[in-house]
Order: sequence, then structure tokens, then C-alpha cells
Amino acid sequence: LETCPHYLALTADDLDTLGGLAKCSPPLRTRQEQEQLWEALREGKIDMISSDHSPCPRSMKENADGNFFALWGGISGGQSSMEIIIDEAHIKRGIPLQRVAQ
Repeated sequence: LETCPHYLALTADDLDTLGGLAKCSPPLRTRQEQEQLWEALREGKIDMISSDHSPCPRSMKENADGNFFALWGGISGGQSSMEIIIDEAHIKRGIPLQRVAQ
């Protein structure tokens, strides 16, 4: 099982505040589905947290004409993946660093 940092750090609710910046494919899921991913990580069922870094100019993520479907569908943030996962997993959820590194 593999997932990306943004599926562990963001939920579909974040689309309301972040808009097009949070658009990705597959799309962000519910908080409940995110919690299932965290439980899978805690249980050692996730083999890899990998970067799906998809950089683009900010203009490609802004909803200037109101067409959400025309926006670039990737998440930028490969440079922050390690910090995001350590913060979310170890600091906020108490998952041992050894499990995260595994």
C-alpha cells in the first residue's frame, strides 16, 4: 500500500479553504478515510509514503474564470514531505519515528 503526504495531511474539507491549490488526482478524501490511512500506517500496512510532487505556476492553480475542472490537478510540496509527515505522524499522533521511517 502506498500513499502521498497530501492524503495524510489534507482532506476534502481543505478544498473549501485552499481551493484549487488542493486539487489533485485522485481527489482528496474525507476525514474518516484519512483516519483509515493513519491507522494503516500505525499498523505497518503502508509500505511507502511517496511524493507525488506536481509543481506548476500558481496561476495554473487559481480559479480565475470559475472553471475548477480546468485547474492543474497536482499538489506541489515535495520539498516539505518529510516535515509534514513527521509533524502529522510523530508529533500530532504519537506514531514512533521508527514506524514512520519503516
